[in-house]
Amino acid sequence: MKNKVRSRLRFIRNWLIIYILILILGISLIMGITYSSNKSMIDIARSDRDYYLEHGSFSPDVKKNSANNFIFQPDGTRKDAISTPGLSDYFDCDQYARRLLRRIQKKEMIYTIAFHINPKSSYFTAVAFPLEDGSIFLFLKELFYLKNILIVLFSCVTLLIILSACYTAMVIRKNHIMEKHQREYVGNISHELKSPIASVRALTETMYDGLVPDREKQKAYCGIMLSELNKLEQTVVSMLELSRIQSHQADCSKITLSPEKVFQPVIEKYQILCDDMGLAFHCCPAVTELPSLYTNQELAARMLDILLSNAIKFTDENGCVQVIFSEKLQHLVVTVKDNGSGIAPADQPYIFNRFYKSDKAHNEKGSGLGLAIAKEISAALEEKLWLNKSTSSGTEFSFTIRK
Repeated sequence: MKNKVRSRLRFIRNWLIIYILILILGISLIMGITYSSNKSMIDIARSDRDYYLEHGSFSPDVKKNSANNFIFQPDGTRKDAISTPGLSDYFDCDQYARRLLRRIQKKEMIYTIAFHINPKSSYFTAVAFPLEDGSIFLFLKELFYLKNILIVLFSCVTLLIILSACYTAMVIRKNHIMEKHQREYVGNISHELKSPIASVRALTETMYDGLVPDREKQKAYCGIMLSELNKLEQTVVSMLELSRIQSHQADCSKITLSPEKVFQPVIEKYQILCDDMGLAFHCCPAVTELPSLYTNQELAARMLDILLSNAIKFTDENGCVQVIFSEKLQHLVVTVKDNGSGIAPADQPYIFNRFYKSDKAHNEKGSGLGLAIAKEISAALEEKLWLNKSTSSGTEFSFTIRK
């Protein structure tokens, strides 16, 4: 419950930070546009005023610039104007325009303001200059683009807020999944370590209490304890190996190698094991016929070792295990095939998860880490590992190695 509350608080905090940053960016952009626009307007207005003072008439560029020039007498009446139709009448009758002129007169300085004329649904920038005779030179320019800019800015800000909210929600969901996996991982580790420890403890207590006087039975008990301790050691070693690969501490450097150096020791090892277990073992074509490989010797050999280990574990006596090499573009494809009982379709999407075992009764044939390690190795080497097929007649895994 506390984790959920923390996650929600983090979500609100991150969302507010992003919103505030976007808001600051939008305000800064509007202020920048406004400042640039005002500076430009003042320059144009000053040029029009100087032309009027020099020639006694309005500049011919006024209409070209889509601007409006007015001359108002000290009493506020309009003396002269060059403007769009209707705008002059607005200044003659509208109280807001009259208040604007009075405000300009009081300041007795250059005055800029943006205002909205309701009947025209337009925005204007006004620049006013008091003249020596007490009259006022007023420059007006309609901001055709202001409404569009505001609409675009509002749309952009809204879109950014939506995207940031979606991103934050995605991060929170990812964190929830990671937390769930961590809890499952801890639970699985606890179970994998607890089972052999409990078995060893029970057998040790029985022998310590003198309840097993027979030496043959004591020897059998010791064999079971040794087996459980081996299983415990294998689980711990596998966990450390997986952690080392995931934390990028493993040496994943690649060099050009001969396939015999990479695969031959593994193949020879499993040929002997298959003979001892009564399994047929085939490798086609021979390793000596393969091209040179660009990979990491230890990690590539470990992938093959894991797949072969799984194959012989789940193949019954008199079964068959095969290693098939094939070339595909710039890669060598290594396929490990067996004729065991296969993996149930419902379990196949999860076989590369840590501690996952397809046998719901928690079979004792492995720790459930082998395929997870192989998958991490393939990712570290920038290769691919996948399940080709798995039916009741056998299972087939493949992975790539760059040539």
